[in-house]
Amino acid sequence: MKVTLALVIFSVLIGPTYLQLDFLSKTLRTYQFLIFNFAKLRLLGVINPSINGTTCAEDLKLFMDAAFKAEWWAVKMLDASGKFNPGVLQGNMKFLGSYDQCLGLQKDQAGVGLDTQYCTMLLKPDKNLEDFLYRNVIKAKANKRLMSTDLFKEYAVIEFGLCIPKSCTMDDLTNLWKRFQVLYQAPGYSEFSDKLCYSKNKKVVPSKFDIYVFWFFGVTLFVELACTVYDLYTRSQPRRLDILVNFSLYTNAKRLMSRNYENETLTCLYGLRSFCIIWVILGHIMLNKSLTSTNVLQMTTEWMGRLENAFFLGSVYAVDTFLTISGLLVVYVYLDYSDKYKLNFSLVYGHRILRLTPALLATVLLEMSVVKYFIQGPLAFPYLTTMATNCEKRGVDTLFFVSNAVERDERCLRQSWYVSVDSQLYLLTPFMVFCFKRQPGKTFFGVVVVCLCSFVYTWMTVIKNNIGSLLFIDNNSEMVYFSPLCRIPVWLIGTCLGYVLYRHNHQKISIPKRVNYVLWILSMTVIIILTMYQTVLVREAHNVYRSAFSNTFCKPLWALAIGFIILSCCTGHSDPVNTFLSHPVFMLIGKLSYSIYLIHLTVIHVIVANKQQTDYFSTFGLLFDFWGYFVYILISATALCLVFETPTVSILRYLETYVANMKKKKT
Repeated sequence: MKVTLALVIFSVLIGPTYLQLDFLSKTLRTYQFLIFNFAKLRLLGVINPSINGTTCAEDLKLFMDAAFKAEWWAVKMLDASGKFNPGVLQGNMKFLGSYDQCLGLQKDQAGVGLDTQYCTMLLKPDKNLEDFLYRNVIKAKANKRLMSTDLFKEYAVIEFGLCIPKSCTMDDLTNLWKRFQVLYQAPGYSEFSDKLCYSKNKKVVPSKFDIYVFWFFGVTLFVELACTVYDLYTRSQPRRLDILVNFSLYTNAKRLMSRNYENETLTCLYGLRSFCIIWVILGHIMLNKSLTSTNVLQMTTEWMGRLENAFFLGSVYAVDTFLTISGLLVVYVYLDYSDKYKLNFSLVYGHRILRLTPALLATVLLEMSVVKYFIQGPLAFPYLTTMATNCEKRGVDTLFFVSNAVERDERCLRQSWYVSVDSQLYLLTPFMVFCFKRQPGKTFFGVVVVCLCSFVYTWMTVIKNNIGSLLFIDNNSEMVYFSPLCRIPVWLIGTCLGYVLYRHNHQKISIPKRVNYVLWILSMTVIIILTMYQTVLVREAHNVYRSAFSNTFCKPLWALAIGFIILSCCTGHSDPVNTFLSHPVFMLIGKLSYSIYLIHLTVIHVIVANKQQTDYFSTFGLLFDFWGYFVYILISATALCLVFETPTVSILRYLETYVANMKKKKT
């Protein structure tokens, strides 16, 4: 069948106008006639027994006759369908054709042509072909570690873009393939779905929540624009409602761009947050680009095992930096607050919920009801199902900070697992503050005991379930990666650091120069080794004890290394590094880090889902594309921050000031 189609296309494209010899021209015309009739009989042998009498059959016959006559609309329709490309053995499994060209075809006013639709056909090899490919493709690669049989089955699905008559239904296409499979013993089976078909007038199916979501965003924007106008027109008036000014986009933009530090001691945290959020973005771009690349098998079996690419794989440690900073801040801030005011622990939880929820809610609603209207293309369907559908079903789990307990493929906002883990550990904040305030020595001992218990739990969980150390690749790795019980040592290290810095405000910490240099060298060595160690985990065959060591000790070691860098910068022992990390650019990105974290994966999915073609994955291409992604993410995060996050922070500060003033009046 493939040979027949190739000869037909060859015969159509080669015409006698290119030939000067009459004899050769006549010979080619005879050749074309024979090929056309042969191919026509073969194609009719598929159409007539399977869907004869349907509108689809009539339209396919019309298209076939027009293609044999080289009518332009039929040639464009044939050209718009996907065709096999080189590089299949490297993972080039998506033959998408031309999406826009297909949807641009329709019957003209004279009735010439056909109304078309673009459908993606999924071709899955049968077991014999699958085993053959796995043996000869994967085993020939440098690394089998990253491509297990089960994972290979997910990748070994060919996506074929078809430009077909709009009259053809999924049943018609299924029957055609069954007949084709019987006639030519095709070593695989196909899958058709109406959700994978697009036509020019096909609209996105709205959900029952969409109207309410659009009203929510509309009212929110109206209120903030009204408050902005109020702010601008009353700036010179001594008496005005400050509560309304807190919703002003103008005032909140000034606060966002302000270079005034909230705390002069912890300015280096802005730089660390900035680098880590950029690292997270880079890692997620790497994963999403690889899934739509023409060399995905090469990327997962060779590229990831190269030492020079360890930096990209090391992005998994960015969340450990965030957890360390989180533990530091909750203890440092509330210990400092308790020196001035009586700490109300119910307000501690209320502050956390009000601080995180508005921006999180907005992102959930965007994925559930808004983003789907901005996605269109041959790669759109997987993202539409994982974004809109998951948020309709499991959005509540995300808003209640338990999304880390939800299966990854069902989770609304896949990156929200970290927010959930951090919030669950935050429940310990009042207890930790109380203990550090009363008996810091015993608290440090208790932290060591809890860390040891966590190490034992993590080690035994990995051994018992034979868990790997590579997320998304090894089976059951989510059991420890998303678990607060396994993450708690990192957070506790941050809390201890927070107490040390709090004590530094009352009793300056002095680190001898030689000790400082040695600890710097040791910390940077740990960071480099842990990053490079990712390539060891990739290259070497799975070893449960190596995996247990990695899952148990690597993250706390990372937290200790980052913790010393923070300590050295905040106590004045590394002024050049502290000055660099405190740069105003990092301050801006650091302020946006929460909004960036929430929205970045949504932006990446929208960009990837709107791609019309796959591309080649390379390190240079990844770094080059990063800056384009980052600009869109930064713009989206700024909008999310100004509309939802900054007003909430301003309101909380306003209420804290109001409560503090009321307490002063009472005393």
